[in-house]
Amino acid sequence: MVTDTSHPMMAEQIALEAEMRDVTRARYFSNHEKAEERDEFSDTHAGRNVLGFALEAFTQGIHEWVEEKKAGKAGRRPRALKLIEDFDDIDTMAFIFTKWLINTTLTTSKSGKGKAARKTRVVLSATQAIHDELRMRYFAENRKALLKKIVQDFQRRELPRRRRRDLMIKQFHTQQLEWTAEGWGQKERLNLGLVLLEIFIKKTGMVEEFVTYDGPRSIDCLAFTEEMVSNLTERMERAANLFTVFYPMVVPPKPWTNSRLIGGAYYTENVQPYRFVKDAKHNYLSELENSDIDAILGPVNAMQNTGWRVNSVMVEVLDAVF
Repeated sequence: MVTDTSHPMMAEQIALEAEMRDVTRARYFSNHEKAEERDEFSDTHAGRNVLGFALEAFTQGIHEWVEEKKAGKAGRRPRALKLIEDFDDIDTMAFIFTKWLINTTLTTSKSGKGKAARKTRVVLSATQAIHDELRMRYFAENRKALLKKIVQDFQRRELPRRRRRDLMIKQFHTQQLEWTAEGWGQKERLNLGLVLLEIFIKKTGMVEEFVTYDGPRSIDCLAFTEEMVSNLTERMERAANLFTVFYPMVVPPKPWTNSRLIGGAYYTENVQPYRFVKDAKHNYLSELENSDIDAILGPVNAMQNTGWRVNSVMVEVLDAVF
């Protein structure tokens, strides 16, 4: 809410704050769309929310399935149970499978139903990722120094996930480390993936199976349910304003006071209320409001009231570089 309209540049400041809101929303949705195209939606703000929502129930479901099979009649043990015990880390297995399911199946496009992802491809790629983790741990135990060097190189070069995996496989071959764990062939991984998928659907209700047709041939597919995708897109609409792109101001910022430690500086509701202490909780800010912090507020207000201007030389340098 604007409280001071006397400054001659206030109209421009209000327009800038409206533009900030538009840019903020555009960036939020663009980041999610690009991540979806790269099959990395689980790494986004919305994707992490989906991951967190599904993970606890799914993990518990795997534990329950394992206990049920262990307590069952004596005889041949399910293949999936052997692989789960080989991996020996249900929490991590659930995490990897859920991330892969989100990355390969979830979409927030306007087309309604989620990606028509082929069920076999999804479960095989998800269990391949689980297998990769298993082999990475073997690599870490046997080539710890080399693995550290490779990971540092990946981080420095900012390589995408798929490129990292390809290079890691190459390193395994170079180091003569067998890449395929015993008993983790495609048939076994498919069995594991189908079991995990069944548990995920049962425990979360977030994914559904359906059949499409390629001519006379039927194809088993997966998608996140329309209800789940609709709820997610609604939450994204509400969350899009939270990650404000802050522009420099063209008028003096609103001063901070003991009674206003949230919502200083900017003037309109187009800007997510800025906090005097970044990322501080409401309880902490409430304590500060009842404390004498004039010695801090004074210098901060003085600094933010200091005018700024564009460094024309630096602009020319950046123009030349770009």
